Amino acid sequence: MGLLVDRNHPESIWGRFKGAYDRWKAALRQFEQAQSAWLRLSNFMSDAPEAAWTGAEQVRADYLEIDQVARSGLQVQINGLVSHAAAQNLVDELASEVDGYSRKIQGLAAQIDLARGDINVR
Repeated sequence: MGLLVDRNHPESIWGRFKGAYDRWKAALRQFEQAQSAWLRLSNFMSDAPEAAWTGAEQVRADYLEIDQVARSGLQVQINGLVSHAAAQNLVDELASEVDGYSRKIQGLAAQIDLARGDINVR
């Protein structure tokens, strides 16, 4: 039982949770950059008709999905698992969610800036 909860053992429940937590913190720092890019795009598009978003729908959908998850969605998803998942499985689910959203967050700021550039060109 000691290895399962040992804070110094990377494969313990604590070690795996801490790893997922650290990855999520890094992803949220990247998301802050995406938020700045989104604010620039949103301000730029504030008085544009909906049709002007053509070509930027996917980046908008990605941003809005990740924004919701960053604000509370990941907690909601994990809370849904708490009542019926063993601790080990719960940590695996958390790590899977963190890694999946971290991949979506990587490069999001650049995608938003690119979408703004594409809209600006039209």
